[in-house]
Amino acid sequence: MTKQEVITLFDFNRWARDRMLTAVTKLTQEQFVLNQGNSFPSIRDTLVHIMNAERNWLERWTNSVPQQTMKTRDFPTVAILLHYWDNLESQIHTFVTQLDVLDRQVNLTQPMGLTLPLWQTIQHVVNHGTYHRGQVTTMLRQLGADAPITDLASYYAEIQQKLCP
Repeated sequence: MTKQEVITLFDFNRWARDRMLTAVTKLTQEQFVLNQGNSFPSIRDTLVHIMNAERNWLERWTNSVPQQTMKTRDFPTVAILLHYWDNLESQIHTFVTQLDVLDRQVNLTQPMGLTLPLWQTIQHVVNHGTYHRGQVTTMLRQLGADAPITDLASYYAEIQQKLCP
């Protein structure tokens, strides 16, 4: 995996996140926090989980001191969640653009107790976000709300269209 491929994956991740959040901003507050009986009960809970995971991985990659797990109650609105997540995305972007070694080992003492190359953990983070955005898509549809298409092929098609209109 090359540095440019890593940058592209994270560009996709942000693009998909932004499309999802645009759809979520159209929900009522009640819909945003409604327990829908999913892996994480609500759309808010699922989005906070994705964001928390991205922060945890960034901490592993940068050998930062782990912070406490994010609490969903700290993100009562989409606007607050987006404000925090934009800051995190900026940190991730800085990290990714400054990468020089993709095969260094990342220690995964929790929960697996093994090490993986950095590039594999990066793929995991993007895949993890995709999985949970799919859950949010289902919850949006159950609410009768519009759900965006956030798959990788759609991202590539959009980028291609911008390059060759």
